[in-house]
Amino acid sequence: MRMGQSIGLTDQLLRDIHVGDLLTDADGVEYTVDKYARAVHTKGGNEVPIRKLKGCEIKEYWTPAPEVEKPAPVAEKPAPEPAEMNEEEKQLELINMYVHASGDQRLVAELRSRGWTVTCTKTVEKIVYEEVAL
Repeated sequence: MRMGQSIGLTDQLLRDIHVGDLLTDADGVEYTVDKYARAVHTKGGNEVPIRKLKGCEIKEYWTPAPEVEKPAPVAEKPAPEPAEMNEEEKQLELINMYVHASGDQRLVAELRSRGWTVTCTKTVEKIVYEEVAL
């Protein structure tokens, strides 16, 4: 659960308990509610199911931290516009994009359909971790 979300339980005054609230029991021991809807002792210790607290009462509701005002964005210099490509350069760029986007098997199949004999090899580096006792 996230901070401020209701856990579905109420205190002895029938107020909804939320994640992050500060609770006290009948003995005055303080707990905070964690994201698993458990009471966590503020001075350390194990988590306790909230239902096991006797005289459970909300001492303080969780409130989100105030938002820090973001500085105004600095105006960036406009990126220089790329030089206009002629029609041939546009076609080459498009072909290059399609070649990189297609898979290896598709490229091989296309070359074979054009009459090429294709033999492909791929070098794969394999790292083996070995423990050697001396």
